[in-house]
Amino acid sequence: MKKTFSLFLLLLVSNLKAQVWFDFGLNGSLGSGSYLGNSFFSDSRFNVVPKLNNSFALKIGVNPSNKHSAVIELGYGKRAYAIYQAFVPGQNDHFVLTQQINFSGFQGALLYRNTNEGTFIEVGPMFGMMHLKHQELSKSIFQLNILIRPI
Repeated sequence: MKKTFSLFLLLLVSNLKAQVWFDFGLNGSLGSGSYLGNSFFSDSRFNVVPKLNNSFALKIGVNPSNKHSAVIELGYGKRAYAIYQAFVPGQNDHFVLTQQINFSGFQGALLYRNTNEGTFIEVGPMFGMMHLKHQELSKSIFQLNILIRPI
């Protein structure tokens, strides 16, 4: 225990010689997302359609040395997808049930960053809170006409 404490003090003293500096960053994403439950993909009556998703975050780092950093990341994101159900029991073949689902939420992370020769790794817990923003259920009747031409 005495050796571990001495080693910790040595590392702490060697880091105190460095100047503390801060870094700031913004990141964002834009893409599509979908529901990944196996129950919908194994049933041919359901069609899961991806929708546009996005997120952004602010990252603040405190760097007591060139190698070690503490990072806080706070972000917000939106997720959406749609489910179309055909062949609804009790309805005709042209009846389609549509469910549009939109989520949004906040996320945060407390990270330790280790930098070595231009590369880095960040390790730590991430916390998030999602809530259902909007859910819409609609019914529609459509006719699907397929025209087949001889070649």
